[in-house]
Amino acid sequence: MIFTLVAALALSSVEPLTTTDGRELFDLHCASCHGTFLQGSSNGPPLGGVSAGAVDFQLTTGRMPKHAPAGESGRMPPQFTPAQITALVRFVSSVSGGSRVIPNVSMRGDIARGKAAFIADCAACHGAAARGDSVGYEWVAPSLGAATPTQIAEAVRSGPAVMPRFNDAAISDASLADIVAYIESLRLRDPDPGGFDLGYLGPVAEGAIAWIFGLWVIVLFIRRIGIDD
Repeated sequence: MIFTLVAALALSSVEPLTTTDGRELFDLHCASCHGTFLQGSSNGPPLGGVSAGAVDFQLTTGRMPKHAPAGESGRMPPQFTPAQITALVRFVSSVSGGSRVIPNVSMRGDIARGKAAFIADCAACHGAAARGDSVGYEWVAPSLGAATPTQIAEAVRSGPAVMPRFNDAAISDASLADIVAYIESLRLRDPDPGGFDLGYLGPVAEGAIAWIFGLWVIVLFIRRIGIDD
């Protein structure tokens, strides 16, 4: 009897979850904010027309479910297993009417072209080194250091939070592959060949720090000369 129970539990743990399982997960973890019928509430937006890629992005990056309705959601460890995420994505996209296709990067991109495209379309918010930056009104464009190629593609196509949504006409699949290749290349080389990163505050702030630090060194040097004399 015990062996049969253990075998049944083991079998159920490897069986893929269904859309019905996704419905149950949604009712338990998401409906309180997004509504039982995806209609939204005062605590969360409606999900009508939301794509599978947008849902997958929010769940795989741990931004959803939120612990509190207010405030910006940052990247966190996923709160669901991959199977549960798949079930939730299938359920929401089956009801929302949005695209059921999860964007992905299926081609090898060119790093040089990707750098040019990233600087043109992404660096203003995420920074040239993709380390993230403030975009105003208490919103922050996150660092892309931990983003997977799929998550980058999902963000580009769905436009989470205040990020613009780029369709195929704005950024083609080939250009998207180039951008992903450039972001991946940033992880493979030393991003700070000059030494300390200084928190990536930008050239003005970093220059000010350099001047202040340099002046203190000069002052201490002058004082040292005076003491020695």
